[in-house]
Amino acid sequence: MRTIRTGVMMVRAELPSRALLITSVAPQEGKTVVVANLAIALAQARRKVLLVDADMRKPRLGSLFPVPGEGPGLVQLLSEDLTLDAVVRPTDIAQLSLLACLIVAHQPSELLESPRLVTVIAAAKERFDFVLFDSPPLLAVTDAVVLASRLDGVVLVVKGGSTPRELLRRGLAVLADAHAAPAGAVLNLVAMRGRGARYHPYPYQYYRRYYGREERT
Repeated sequence: MRTIRTGVMMVRAELPSRALLITSVAPQEGKTVVVANLAIALAQARRKVLLVDADMRKPRLGSLFPVPGEGPGLVQLLSEDLTLDAVVRPTDIAQLSLLACLIVAHQPSELLESPRLVTVIAAAKERFDFVLFDSPPLLAVTDAVVLASRLDGVVLVVKGGSTPRELLRRGLAVLADAHAAPAGAVLNLVAMRGRGARYHPYPYQYYRRYYGREERT
């Protein structure tokens, strides 16, 4: 995750991009776990981070960073006259805040297409170094496409040895049609033994021997 953090920070220096969408082309590729851990890694680097659960169909970040079940969240922020301060909540991790989705939205695409989202993104970028959005998969519904067109960049999470190349090409074409800025990709769930080890020119065991027991732990 620190390697991914370094890549994201380098992208931010080049774009500069502060509001990023982390998504995948299909379900079960690990995007929510990646965005949660990336947010933690950035916060540990003393960056002020806002994590936004924009998967208003199947919100999960609230279970990873527990918040009270009552109170306003993203759905209310986009549909009512609320300020960012009314919905953003601190987590147990210093420098990391969460904008949770506490109820399932009936028409999430319409909420994301409203001018209200642009205002929310601008306000968040003024207060935080990084704003990371989780969303539904890119090819499943239109939510991620709408977000991608309004954010500074998109990071695709791709399940190693599983996601078909043609599906990934379709996802990239959708992003291009939306004029979204690709910020990079994360090859996730790669087997470090057997065929999966070929993703890297050196066997993983080499690094374990080199860095020793403490780093391995």
